[in-house]
Amino acid sequence: MAELTDQAKALRQAAADHTRNIASLCELIRIPSVSSDQEALITAAEAIRAELKESGLQDVRLINGSGVAPYVFAQWIDNPRLPTVMLYAHYDVQPAGERSQWSSEPFVSIEREGRLYGRGAADDKGGVVAHIAAVRAWLKGVGRLPLNVKLLIEGEEEIGSKHFAALLDSHAELLKSDVVVIPDSMNWNVGDPSLTCSTRGAVTAIVELTGVDHSLHSGVWGGLAPDPVMGICQMLSMLVSGDGEVQLESLRREGRRQLDEREIALRGITGEEVAIRIGLPKGMSLVGDPNISLADRIWNEPCITVTGFDAPAVNGAPNAIQGVARARINLRLPPAADPSVVAAQLASYLERHTPHGLKCTVTMTSVQAGWVADLGRPEYAAGSRALAAAYERPVSYLGTGGTLPLLRWIAKFFNNPPCLVLGTEDPMSNAHGPDESLELADWHKLCTAQTLLLGELSPANAQF
Repeated sequence: MAELTDQAKALRQAAADHTRNIASLCELIRIPSVSSDQEALITAAEAIRAELKESGLQDVRLINGSGVAPYVFAQWIDNPRLPTVMLYAHYDVQPAGERSQWSSEPFVSIEREGRLYGRGAADDKGGVVAHIAAVRAWLKGVGRLPLNVKLLIEGEEEIGSKHFAALLDSHAELLKSDVVVIPDSMNWNVGDPSLTCSTRGAVTAIVELTGVDHSLHSGVWGGLAPDPVMGICQMLSMLVSGDGEVQLESLRREGRRQLDEREIALRGITGEEVAIRIGLPKGMSLVGDPNISLADRIWNEPCITVTGFDAPAVNGAPNAIQGVARARINLRLPPAADPSVVAAQLASYLERHTPHGLKCTVTMTSVQAGWVADLGRPEYAAGSRALAAAYERPVSYLGTGGTLPLLRWIAKFFNNPPCLVLGTEDPMSNAHGPDESLELADWHKLCTAQTLLLGELSPANAQF
């Protein structure tokens, strides 16, 4: 009988470790590592460090800083001349929200009908353990890794990775890598693997309109005194045309990037399919220009969402003209748009269209760039081969309407390395919401794919 290849040995070990990997994920879900809970964040970081040490890695450490959730770092540098892959994920999670909306305890993992439920199962503790599973499979099954590997697991992704750029700046040599693997995106369907090839940028702003410094009787002065609440509603409605186009010069549609042919695969999705996924009631329509594909509208087009509004609550509201109104708006940008230019144009547009001389104050709270993958790089072909082999299905190339700021920071500090963004979530995962879950069969395939990927990225692989 022919001797097994190293990759076959690693895959055999990964299969043998599957039950153990699920147990590791369940234990990690039990730690309520919400971004605001420093004690829980430290507990989660320590648990991950212990798992990495047990996997066979020797250089495992926590990178600490004042007021910063610990970064878990580990590395295996066998030969400095070999390429280095960084495996990134995050262990912090969103708050559970209303317990009554969950079918089970948020921080107790429960398996039902092939899905594992619990906060962080899909976003992104499943990604953390998938990394560990791949490393363990090689070190336990083969005795070494096929290339240099670094792991960086952070605890602040859910609050914008606010210290990540400073970390890359202060530890540039330690963290420098040739390719980055990030299992923190979504597959379009259960059972179908994907590579994310673009993310939208985002600008978030607080808009405040101020009138007189006190409330006024709406019967006595209504029709004469300017109303900040009506004024801010008028301003926000003017930001978008009737067909959904954002009215900022830098976001005109003629400035869109040319799409790669591999990104076209899902642009035939139907409105009926999207309506089902959203849960759109009968008779309610989708928004946006019907001449633009549905996928483009959420991956490649700008949109504005009002995410917060300050005005008197309906219950107990007096019949009065208010002195002030505030709104929080989130503007998603095409992947290649310059967010600084858009932020300046947004503030200028709102100030120019303020009615009746009301005082307008615009405060930018977040300005984040999008990201576009260079799909011509061989690392993306390696990722596609690994995913296709593990899932036994063709790989979809997707955009995402969300924003991952760390991708631009990695590009800036490490000379734009390829970033392979893999899917841990699926349409049923409900990340950030109640009953967050992970399809266990798909997660097992993800662990297998990541084990394969380390071999695919190795110089020993003739196709790479």
